[in-house]
Amino acid sequence: NVIQGGKGVGEKAMAEKAKGTKTQSLYVVLRNDQNRIAIPVDEMLGQQLVLLRPLQGPLVGIRNMMGLALLSGGEVGMVVAVDRLADAA
Repeated sequence: NVIQGGKGVGEKAMAEKAKGTKTQSLYVVLRNDQNRIAIPVDEMLGQQLVLLRPLQGPLVGIRNMMGLALLSGGEVGMVVAVDRLADAA
């Protein structure tokens, strides 16, 4: 499934919460053998075919990210390294 994070993962939901606006939050739950974490997201887009590209140049140093996804509509999204993220929790 493709998750749309907007400006930043869950940024829209966090901004609404800060304003005191009552909204329904959407989270993606990640887990491994030892941990379970919930990450706020703005929107679930459903399944899409995407072209995955590894990070290169200065982007290689971004923690817990493993690449870029070129979405069918032409948008570019970051690919989260779920295994590393869950281990870091």
